[in-house]
Amino acid sequence: MLGLLRRLVHGSSTTDEGETRFIVNRKESIARLLQLAERRQVVLDVQWPGEAERYGTAILGVHAEHGFFVLDELNPADGHGKLLERRELPASGRLEGVALKLSTRLMEAREKEGVAFYKMELPQELLYMQRRRSHRFPQTGSPLPFNARLREQQEVKVLRGMVHDLSADGVGVVFEGQVPLRRGQILNLCQIQHPREGAIAFDLEVRHTAYLPDGKVTRMGGRMLNMEKTSLRRLRTLIHAIEKEFAKRKLAD
Repeated sequence: MLGLLRRLVHGSSTTDEGETRFIVNRKESIARLLQLAERRQVVLDVQWPGEAERYGTAILGVHAEHGFFVLDELNPADGHGKLLERRELPASGRLEGVALKLSTRLMEAREKEGVAFYKMELPQELLYMQRRRSHRFPQTGSPLPFNARLREQQEVKVLRGMVHDLSADGVGVVFEGQVPLRRGQILNLCQIQHPREGAIAFDLEVRHTAYLPDGKVTRMGGRMLNMEKTSLRRLRTLIHAIEKEFAKRKLAD
């Protein structure tokens, strides 16, 4: 991913916090990266300055030749009215382990079958920030089931999904339908089921979540907690195997 960025960026700098910042300001490069984010189904986090509320969305299409791209409906639903009022939209996400930030402006809001979508101006620039932390690899090969328990007051709910991506300290999961999760929640007794390595057990702190109406799925990313040595060893073995497969696919591309 960093190799691709170096070919596309205008310049870079390193901050005191250990982040390398890449500025992308060529139209064709911006379009390519937005298209990559669309293919990877990156969840974009929207938060207007001075507000605590966060909203989720995703890219539905990129039309660089006409100077715009399309975003899915904001979730929760009250974000729709805020976007219509403010017109400006700041967004951030994580693309293959690299933090992405952009700012864009609403051109037009439309609706199809009761679901809103937005025609947005192609950004003037994108900002990438690579942190010195565990790289997250997309899950390849056979799907890995994910199970967890969510405690809500006196009720315990079992959640079942599939692993989307994985790192040494975090995991991305896709659930069918709309799952009521929020940032900061703790999921207990989480397990990733691997046919050869066995169960990898841990707790999980929800770091971001978004429901994508277009695909009728909920995307969640979280940080692993309270992992015992056996599960940690299994996780490292699994990541090593995924990393090798990921490297082979990159060479093939």
